[in-house]
Amino acid sequence: MVGLAQPNVGEAELHLNPQASVRTLQEQTASLYSRGAELVIWPEAGFNIRPVWKGDSSIGKAIQGGVPVALIAGVIRVDQKDTWNSAVAISKDGTLGDHFDKINLLAFGEYIPFGDWFPIVYQWSPMTSHLSRGVSTAPLKLGPWRFATFICYEDILPALVRKTMEDHGQGRAHAMVNLTNDSWYGAGHEQEQHLQLAALRSAEHHRWLLRATSTGISAFVDATGQVVRRIPANVRDTALASVPMLEGVTLYERWGDWPGWASSAALLGIAVRALWTRREKSKR
Repeated sequence: MVGLAQPNVGEAELHLNPQASVRTLQEQTASLYSRGAELVIWPEAGFNIRPVWKGDSSIGKAIQGGVPVALIAGVIRVDQKDTWNSAVAISKDGTLGDHFDKINLLAFGEYIPFGDWFPIVYQWSPMTSHLSRGVSTAPLKLGPWRFATFICYEDILPALVRKTMEDHGQGRAHAMVNLTNDSWYGAGHEQEQHLQLAALRSAEHHRWLLRATSTGISAFVDATGQVVRRIPANVRDTALASVPMLEGVTLYERWGDWPGWASSAALLGIAVRALWTRREKSKR
C-alpha cells in the first residue's frame, strides 16, 4: 500500500511559517501508516526546515517524525559547495538511502541564466535560489523496488522520463514518482493541465505514477494513463492505494519518438504528392 500526503501549504504560508508543512506531513504520514501504508510520498521540498547533508545519520528519522514507514520525500540536499532540489528514499528504520536531484531547473526560480558567470545577479534577485543541476537519472531503490523519480515539471518532459526509465544496470523502475509544488499557479486550470500531461507518461511506459504535490492535485495514475484516485487542489488530505510493481519494456521505451516523426514525414509526403498531382492535372 502506498500513501500520498498533501499538506496544502503553499509558498506564501511557508515563508510565514516554515514548519507548517513538515508538521502536517508527519501527522498525515502517521495516519497513513495506521491505515496500512508501507510507503508514503511527500511533495517537493516537503521537508524544508533542515538541509540534508550526506552522511547525516539522524536526518532520516527526523523526517519520519517517529513513524516507522518508508518515505520518498522532497528535501533540500547540500554539501560543501552545492545545493540541490532533491528527492530522498528513507527506509522504514530511518536509514537515508538513494537520492534524485532535479535536473531541469526553473529559470529565475531555481537559478538565473548566466548567473554562474555573473554572480552579482543573485544579489539583485534575492528570492531566486542558486541550485545545482542533478546529473543522475537512476531510480530510487527501496527494498526490492525501484522508483523512477521526477521533480516539479520534469514529469511532462518525455525525453527525460524515457531516460529515467532506462535500465541503469539493476533493472527498470517498477513505478514512477513525481514530487511537485504547484502552488505557484494560484486558482487557475494549470494544476489540472499539469496532471493530465503527466498522466501521458504512465501510458508511454506502462507504469503507475505516484504524484504528491504541496497544494494539489496529488494523484494515483494507473499504467494506462487513467487517474484512478486524486486529492483535489487546495485541500489538506491523504490518499491510499494498492499499487502494483510492474515490469517489462514498452514500444515507446524501445523506439522513442521516431514512429511519430516517421508518420509526420509520411503525411507530409502524401500532402506534397496530392498537391503535385493536382497541379499537373490543372496544366492539362
